[in-house]
Amino acid sequence: MCDDVLLELVQNQDRKTGDYNDFWDERNYVKDAENVEASVFVVHGLHDWNTKTKHFSQWWEALGENDVDRKLWLHQGEHEEPDYHDWQETKHRWFDYWLYGIENGIMDEPIVDVQREDGTWHQQDDWPQDETTLHFKAGTDGESGILSVDSIVNNPMDTEYFLDNQSMRDDEIIDDIELSNSDRLAYLSPELTEQVRISGTPEIKIEASIDRPVTNLTALLVDYDGESPEIITRGWMDPQNLESSSESVPLTPNQEYTFTWDMQPHDYVFEPRNQIGIVLDQSDWGEFQYTIRPDPGAELTVLPALSELTLPIVGDDDALRVTADSMESLVESLEEEGEFGNSDDARSLMLHLTSVSHYENQEEAEKVVKHMEEGFQDLLEYQRDNELISERAYNTLIAHTDYLIKKWQ
Repeated sequence: MCDDVLLELVQNQDRKTGDYNDFWDERNYVKDAENVEASVFVVHGLHDWNTKTKHFSQWWEALGENDVDRKLWLHQGEHEEPDYHDWQETKHRWFDYWLYGIENGIMDEPIVDVQREDGTWHQQDDWPQDETTLHFKAGTDGESGILSVDSIVNNPMDTEYFLDNQSMRDDEIIDDIELSNSDRLAYLSPELTEQVRISGTPEIKIEASIDRPVTNLTALLVDYDGESPEIITRGWMDPQNLESSSESVPLTPNQEYTFTWDMQPHDYVFEPRNQIGIVLDQSDWGEFQYTIRPDPGAELTVLPALSELTLPIVGDDDALRVTADSMESLVESLEEEGEFGNSDDARSLMLHLTSVSHYENQEEAEKVVKHMEEGFQDLLEYQRDNELISERAYNTLIAHTDYLIKKWQ
């Protein structure tokens, strides 16, 4: 009975090119947000890969731009309604106010409710959060590159490349994320010193060239705990839609372009000592086939110095910042927690970091690297070998040392 309708849908959606056309425009209610007269209660599962989070996010922001009374609930489920007492109670209060005029205080509360990973609910005044930019730096010595909120030493002409290997699933692509891989590029933040929460839409921008007219672009945002990387969200771009979403134009092979695209919005907390990672891939498939797959083997060449990741971070970005000054503060905290044999051991490390801070301020990269490699790192290893520092403090400081060296090399 529905065969004709389904056939029409398949034909008109234009899966082959993915171009925006009249079929999609007719179904695009976001562009009509200015006509909304009713209040709107938006609810969405943060793990819904059917109706993806970009759908609620674009709708939510369009409603705000048109001064529509609105409320947002984001829960930890998938394509389903929250099955929680608090949700049912809030829904009834919303309708009691808007349908029956009962003054129950719901419009005096924060308009956004977000469920955290542990099941607890938190309120905030708006969504999404402001954006923080992280810069790329190419990897060296068989390791992945780094992400930094600070300006970093970068040769603008450095390039990295990888091939489109369509035999690899997403869980294989992110395996050994700390190491370089010819089938993808990866960049990691320092180990976080405290929780980092994102609340909104991550955006990726890369300066790159492709050796053929057609391929896919994929970005995976990853939470890395040192053992098992986890994909938090992802996003895709068809480079042929660089100039227009409604018309595919083949690329000129080996010509540099600036590609910018969004990932699916999310609200997520990265825990202390974990790292935030970004993985660049081409065709993306795993549990779902997220992209169509043109002929494999396309080579993508990226200029890391001209590429960046933008994250909607709640609060400041101090947990992502590694400098000699931040490491000195870290040593002080570790000393207060009793992680050194005595205060002299901590003080000797801080003296080294004071010198390194001076060289950082002068942007003397070679001296920063030399003092961290030949002074600070050697002293750390001496303290470890002689049991003058705890294993926890050593592991934390050596990870930050490695990162700071990479940042300035």
